[in-house]
Amino acid sequence: MLEKRVIALEEKYLHQDRLVTELNAIVAEQALVIEELVQHIQRSGETSNSTVSASSLDTLKDEVPPHY
Repeated sequence: MLEKRVIALEEKYLHQDRLVTELNAIVAEQALVIEELVQHIQRSGETSNSTVSASSLDTLKDEVPPHY
């Protein structure tokens, strides 16, 4: 009886160990993707900031929204 319980615990442990290893790989991959996305957003922000001029911002301030 005790041997069966030990075997069951070992099986559960091995299953959870494999699951933790898989989840760790997924989290590491997602961290890389997030870092790439952050860099992409930063580059996009720099590009859009350089293309927007002060005069175009003044024009946007004077426009009335369509719901008025």
